[in-house]
Formats: sequence, C-alpha cells, structure tokens
Amino acid sequence: MKYKKRILYICLIVLCLSLPFLVIYVSDYYTFHQQRSIENQALSQIAQSHPIIEELYQSYFGYDAEDSSQEETYVIREKDSYTASQQEDIEKYQKIFTQEIKKLVQYHILSESILEIDDINQYQVDFGTFNISQEGVLVQTFRMGEDYKELSFLMNLKTQKIISVSLWDDQYQALSKKDIQTMTWGMIQYLELDDIDDWYYNQNGYESQSVNLRVHYEQNEYESPGMSIQVNLIGRMRGLGTVLE
Repeated sequence: MKYKKRILYICLIVLCLSLPFLVIYVSDYYTFHQQRSIENQALSQIAQSHPIIEELYQSYFGYDAEDSSQEETYVIREKDSYTASQQEDIEKYQKIFTQEIKKLVQYHILSESILEIDDINQYQVDFGTFNISQEGVLVQTFRMGEDYKELSFLMNLKTQKIISVSLWDDQYQALSKKDIQTMTWGMIQYLELDDIDDWYYNQNGYESQSVNLRVHYEQNEYESPGMSIQVNLIGRMRGLGTVLE
C-alpha cells in the first residue's frame, strides 16, 4: 500500500513539474497551426487574383524535362506534313509564342540582339519545335545563326505565360549585377506578380516569402556558355492543390 502511494506521489510531482511545459507546448502548437492557417488563407487570396501562382505549383513543378514519353512534338517548318487539326494547333502556338516573346523583350528579359532581329514588331516564331506535355506545359526550342545558339522556352498553356527561358550561345557575355536585377524584376513584371509587396533581391534573383517563390537568373559556366531565368519554389512546400482546398 505504501509502495502504491509513493508511486502516486511521484506521478503527481512529475505531472506538476511537467504542467508548465505542457501548457507552453499546447500554446505553441496552437499558435503554429493558427499562423499556418492564416498564411494559407493569405496565399489562397493571392492565388485567386494571380492564376499563374497556382499553375506554377500544380503544372510546372510537376514537369519532368527528362520524361518525353507523354509529349507530342511538332516541327514548325514541316507544318504542311501534319493533319489539318495539328496545323491549326501549330499556328495557334506560333501566335501565342510570338506574342509572349515580344513581351519578354519589352520587359528586358530578352533582347533583339539575342533574337538576331532589328525590329521586335517584325518578329515571328516560324522555326524550331513545339513539345506539348499532358501536364499543360509547352516547350519551344530553336537554333539559329552560324555560331551555335539555342533558345528554349517553357510555357504554361493555361495562363499562356512563359515561365522559364534558357539560352545556350557560344558568344554569350556574362551580365552585370545591375542587368541581372533588371532582368529578374522584368520577369516578375511579365508574370504580373509585381503587385506582391514582399519581393526582395537576393543572390541573382528575387524571392517572395508570401508566395514561396523565387525568380532566379543562372549563368552556365561548365557546359555551353549561356544563361537561364526561371521561377522556382523556395525550399519545400505543399502544393496549392492542398493549400487552397
């Protein structure tokens, strides 16, 4: 009997000593999940007015450039060899890409010299290939010029926004920090995300904690000279399909 009482007293003492820590843990747990709920609600509200954000999570970040088994490929200059329906698709994609590439020049993401043209108003996408995946991602790639040059664009078809640009060019010259900052901010403006108020510049790109995105410039150093500019997730986060439920 005395033994049982002693065990009971010890348990009571342990409980009393642990109670403050338990209260703090419960409080922190509640605060954390409350804050996460607030953040998710804020993210949901931002995504409602910026469809590209949801698409970036659900489409682009699930795209595997190495897996081409589910893609359709069209060679633009062989358009006449495709069916009437496929020719209509090619012409539609030509029109969309021409329009969006002109905007990339307008926002200083690309230049007329890179595209090897004198007047952006005369630019037309009339060569290269289109690769269309089931995930709603469209890739346009082409080579040009006597020296090796290749441009590749990754587009989300639902929003018709180019979300990644890659350039390989034997004659490419590295950009200054100022030019990189101008280019990455131009990408934010092009994607119509410049009204999000917490973008800050950090190591060749802008980051926004509120939408967990980074617009990043990267220079190729080890393979063919060139660069890429793209949108990436900061760390890991649940997809918006879960957050926005």
